[in-house]
Amino acid sequence: MQASLFPTRRRNSAIVAGLLAAAALTTIGVAMRAAASPTSDPWDPGAAREVEMAYHQLHDLWNKFDVDGLKGQIAGDSVLPTFDVDDANAPVRLAGKQAIDQFTDQIFAGLKRDGLTALAVEPKIACRATAQVGICTEECRVQLVARDGSKTIEPLRATAIAVRGADGWRWIQWHMSPGGPLERYDATGRQLQ
Repeated sequence: MQASLFPTRRRNSAIVAGLLAAAALTTIGVAMRAAASPTSDPWDPGAAREVEMAYHQLHDLWNKFDVDGLKGQIAGDSVLPTFDVDDANAPVRLAGKQAIDQFTDQIFAGLKRDGLTALAVEPKIACRATAQVGICTEECRVQLVARDGSKTIEPLRATAIAVRGADGWRWIQWHMSPGGPLERYDATGRQLQ
């Protein structure tokens, strides 16, 4: 007869306790795995439509040369810098609301000085949003039209982030980059090389 390490009752209690511990650990593991990979979609289609409308509103303000209205829609952020391009298509880093406002003033002053009308046209915008944060991508063409009717078309791409506050969606950061080569046209509409 083999000697038992535990009396029978103790051995049975240990086996039951071990099985309960294994079941508890399995349950905890399954719950943690489910929490780490949620199956629900975090995006809110209604909020995404709102953010897309707010993005189109930026275009409308740009096209109207409403500098104050445009700056009113931009909150900026002191942690996430904005990356844009200047009138020579050189990259610009803008840290915070004040830098963004100064850059916006500079861009519009240059357009006025050079007698150019700027229109953001054919925007292709896609947005995702939660109740508080929206992210959009955009491809558009900015037409710079001179007084003589000649124009330059500048394809641009952007990714932008908005947050919802008490006053609605405000843009905190974006990254703008050239979306292709410039196109130049004379006053008759003939493309220049």
